Amino acid sequence: MTDTLNPPAFPSSLPFTEDGKRYRTPTGLSARAYFAAHAPITMKDALDYLRAIDPEAVRDYTTVLRTLAEMRVAYADEMMKAGAV
Repeated sequence: MTDTLNPPAFPSSLPFTEDGKRYRTPTGLSARAYFAAHAPITMKDALDYLRAIDPEAVRDYTTVLRTLAEMRVAYADEMMKAGAV
């Protein structure tokens, strides 16, 4: 099923790999996922943000990675709202 609100930015023309296994995303990478993956937000940005709000939070690597992911997704959402596709 294709997500009409978040269509694939790079649809896959090959639903199977060479060895016959199915690709994880046969419909391709969505524009939102592309923007999140290419967001100009680094691990340092996430660490700086966490240090500013809770210096103890930087000790938990899971929290740092989750914050990085949330920041990148927020960036992607803003790009989608701005009509960057």
